[in-house]
Amino acid sequence: LMRMMDEVGDRKPLVALDFVKREIDKAKLESFDFENLYNDRDSLASLLGVKKSRLKAVRYLKNAKASAMWGRFGENGVIEVITPKTYRKYKKEGKLEDDWQLLK
Repeated sequence: LMRMMDEVGDRKPLVALDFVKREIDKAKLESFDFENLYNDRDSLASLLGVKKSRLKAVRYLKNAKASAMWGRFGENGVIEVITPKTYRKYKKEGKLEDDWQLLK
């Protein structure tokens, strides 16, 4: 994850909130601190343009899993973020995979 932008080069990863693609300005994405993806709710909220209270958990998908879930849009990796409501729903339904990390 720390080297994500180095790995993708000029190509930017997909960013999704509650499984909906978000358009993120390339400059904003390039300046984002991916090393603190799981620990910096404020920066992630700023990247997404939402209040930090709307963010609950995040995961970074890459390679085959990203492509399997997002098709060609996932070729450069995917940063998925979910809100508390979606988190509760998926957890209750048993659909929340282990790779989600709660935001601090």
